[in-house]
Amino acid sequence: MKNVILIDIDGVFITTPAWKSDILHTDGYSDFNAQAVENFNELISKTNAELWLTSSRSINKSLKELNEIFKKEK
Repeated sequence: MKNVILIDIDGVFITTPAWKSDILHTDGYSDFNAQAVENFNELISKTNAELWLTSSRSINKSLKELNEIFKKEK
């Protein structure tokens, strides 16, 4: 059986507190938390899991656009 990780962007990668203003990139996303990205990359490399994005943000973005966002935040 393949390992699968279900993940949302807000609160997992974008951890800016609600009281703090976000600076949005041209793609409409805030900076990802660098430690969260590092931890996630380690988890993926150790488990060889598939990523299933559960974020409602995926409604307005194509898979290609989402891949570009994730590549930028590596």
